[in-house]
Amino acid sequence: MGKIPDATLARQLGIRRRAVALKRAELGLPNTLNSEFEKRFNNRFKDFVGKQPDQIVASQCGLTVPQIRDWRRRRGILLKGRKPRPRHRWTKRDLHRLGTVPDIELAKEFGLGSQAVAAMRRGRGVSRFSFSAADKSR
Repeated sequence: MGKIPDATLARQLGIRRRAVALKRAELGLPNTLNSEFEKRFNNRFKDFVGKQPDQIVASQCGLTVPQIRDWRRRRGILLKGRKPRPRHRWTKRDLHRLGTVPDIELAKEFGLGSQAVAAMRRGRGVSRFSFSAADKSR
């Protein structure tokens, strides 16, 4: 444990990888994938992250796109030409409005994408706005 990947050890022991990962973390042992990743991702490639697409950096250093993307995001590095996504602090009033008007209207008002509003609405178990239901309540 801590010397071979969790998935390999899990297969050898006939248990789930998550169980191995939890035990390793409990014992304070390093994740071999993270240390292996850092070894392979040397200073030469760190300079390209955010300046070139993740796919190109991944192919150049022999890693996967998710590894590069996650490494970049953990360090707050944006892709070249990208702006940070807008953040919205949801107030109680905002949350009460979910489902009372179309998601797209709230999205425009808050400066968000309609998918962000829809995700918040669904996460709170609120049904989407229906014009027919609004007409019946008049």
